Amino acid sequence: MAFDSYAFFALALVAISALRLCPPGLGKDAVLCVINLVFLASFVATPVEAVPLLAFLAVGYLAICAAGKFRHTAVIGILVCSIIAVFIWLKQYAIVANVPGLSFVYLTIGLSYILFRVLHLIVDVAEGSASVPSPLSYFNYTTFFLTFVSGPIALYRDFAGQMRQPASPMTPETLDRGLWRAATGYLFLLVLSVPLAYAATKLQAIVYASNDQHAWLKTSASFAAAAAVYLLYLYVNFVAYMNIVIGIGQLAGFSLPENFNKPYNATNFLDLWARWHITLSQWFKLYLFNPLLKAMAARWGGGAASNYLGAVAFFVTFGVMGVWHGTTGIFLAYGLALGLGATANKLWQVELIGRLGKSGYRALCARAWYRHFARSSTLAYFAMALTCLWITPARSSIFAVPFTWVCALTAFLLLAVLGAAAAAVQQFSAGRLTALGLSGAAVADRFARLHQRGAMVWNAAMIFLIVLLSTIANGYVPEIVYKGF
Repeated sequence: MAFDSYAFFALALVAISALRLCPPGLGKDAVLCVINLVFLASFVATPVEAVPLLAFLAVGYLAICAAGKFRHTAVIGILVCSIIAVFIWLKQYAIVANVPGLSFVYLTIGLSYILFRVLHLIVDVAEGSASVPSPLSYFNYTTFFLTFVSGPIALYRDFAGQMRQPASPMTPETLDRGLWRAATGYLFLLVLSVPLAYAATKLQAIVYASNDQHAWLKTSASFAAAAAVYLLYLYVNFVAYMNIVIGIGQLAGFSLPENFNKPYNATNFLDLWARWHITLSQWFKLYLFNPLLKAMAARWGGGAASNYLGAVAFFVTFGVMGVWHGTTGIFLAYGLALGLGATANKLWQVELIGRLGKSGYRALCARAWYRHFARSSTLAYFAMALTCLWITPARSSIFAVPFTWVCALTAFLLLAVLGAAAAAVQQFSAGRLTALGLSGAAVADRFARLHQRGAMVWNAAMIFLIVLLSTIANGYVPEIVYKGF
């Protein structure tokens, strides 16, 4: 069920009305279960296509029950590894290419996010920080129609707490906030995502066709443009989806976690992942990075070595995070790129603090030229790493040629230098506009006041525009990128 389809609009309206009318308890759980089943059914042509996903849910629930009964470290390790092994088999990762799989097409959408929820419950139940949920609550949590496709990854205690409490009153402010958030997401998806997807596809085709080794600068510039536009497209596409589900969630009485916090303002790679796909980063930090670092510190000690152990933990964590995105070897490269970026960032910080001291390091980070270059280098590196998400397996052979690596490095340098220059220009322009009373904050404040004067008129106009654009687009809206992960 596409999020810009009339079917989803209808389902969302039914869900908002039904979930707000139902008091907390079995009735609300049952209503949400029906809604989730309808949403799931929209992705399959025959019931048998949903059987593997439902079986994975059943196995996950049995593992959670076992974790609550046998709270031994070895047992928990076996349960976690078993769930991950089943997931890898169902997703048909390259490492199990020789293992016989199922002989029919089946639903894999949502499996990656179900995995996170199942593993988190196994660990939390084993530690005693969560109790085993009822089968109905478990099903609703793992298949919640707003977060099933691409998150955000809410923890069970937050979801269950909201299911047990009455929905907040549907005040005019709540209605306005939810409608405006969802409408903004739809406009991003319909107005910005479409041309950016088209531009990214065209630029990628130029990169594929560029094989003239005497025109390395032209090829590098094309590579840089393709990487930059894809980064922007991925951000707009994912932010649009997040705004839609968070806005509809607010209307239905749910508070979903934010997944972005101005990632383009990140000044280093680790800061970027504290702002980009926040719930994914927090999950990996809580359930992989922290336990891994704790285990290594217990084995090899802390002190001066802790910084270097942290670098190793970052490499492993980001490497696994990258591999999670896809099943082929190109995603292993993506994982290595993320791991190397995080490790280099940590070691760079350790080296600078060792040479300059903490106060000297803070002073360096406060300098405008360093901040601009650090920000642009971070985004340039991330844009080049994201190449792994749009280079198809058939096209990945271009990286077997040294010329491609030269062009990729040149593209990175071009993006870093041009980005730093753009940041400096932005800072200068922002200062001039502030002096004239036309800063971004001032303009946003004026628009907010204008919106408050006629909120319902604005929302009605936005809804009409969205319906019109959806009709015109008629299936040409790009899919949610993270739906494929």
